[in-house]
Amino acid sequence: MDRLIRRKLTMARRALEFARAYPSTDASWSGVVSRLEELLSRADTLALTERQGRADRATASRARRELRARIHADHLRHLGATAEVAFKEELAVPGGFRVPRGNAPYLAFIAAARAMHAAGEGARERLIAVGLGETLLDDLRVALGELEQVGEVATTSRRSHMVARGELRELGDALTEQVRLLDGLQRPRLRQEPGLRDTWERIRTLEGPTRASRSRSAVPDPEGSVTTDRLLPPTPAVDAEERRAS
Repeated sequence: MDRLIRRKLTMARRALEFARAYPSTDASWSGVVSRLEELLSRADTLALTERQGRADRATASRARRELRARIHADHLRHLGATAEVAFKEELAVPGGFRVPRGNAPYLAFIAAARAMHAAGEGARERLIAVGLGETLLDDLRVALGELEQVGEVATTSRRSHMVARGELRELGDALTEQVRLLDGLQRPRLRQEPGLRDTWERIRTLEGPTRASRSRSAVPDPEGSVTTDRLLPPTPAVDAEERRAS
C-alpha cells in the first residue's frame, strides 16, 4: 500500500476512535462519524483486495519466470539446435527457428516461442529424423499454454491491485475531508480541555505522533481514569516486500 494512503487511513482510524470515545451532541456529529465509519469499512475491503492482488501477482510472476526458464532450457534450445542440423545443407535455417533470449521480455518470448513451435510442426518429420524428441513439440505446445495462463493471472492480479490502489487514493482524500469536518466540530468544545485538545491535534495531523510522544502521552479515560496510548496505537509495521511493491 502507498505510504501516503496508509498514513491517511491511520489518521482516520485514530480520529474515529477519538470521536467514539468523546461523542458530541451536535446535530451534525452523527452524520460525519457515520460517513467516516462507512469510508473506513470500504477502505478495509479495498486494502484486502489490493494486498491479495499484489500477492497473487508476485506468485504468478515467479511461476512465469520459472516456467519460461524451463521452456527455454528444455524445449527451445533443443529445437533450435536440431533445426541447425536438419537444415545445415541449405543456405540458412528458417527464421522461425530463431531461439529467443531466456531473459527476453515476456511478450517477445511468447511470440518467438510460438513461431518456433509453428516452424517445428511444419518440419516435424524432418526434425525427428535428425534427433528431435518425438514428444518435444507436443510438450512445448502444452508448456506454452501453461505459460500464457500464468501470464494472464499475473496481468489480472496486477490490474486488480492497481484498481484497488486507485480507489484507495480517492478514499484517502474522502477520509481526510471527513476528518477536517470532524475537526471543525471538535475545536469549540475542546477549547476548554487542553489535554484532549492536544491529543486531538496529534491525531488529526497526517504525520501522526512520534514514537516518543506516544510513549509520553497520557489520555484521560471517559470514566475518569488515565490510560497511556489509548487513542494512539502504533502504526502497523511495513515489511520490506510491501515497501518494494508500493
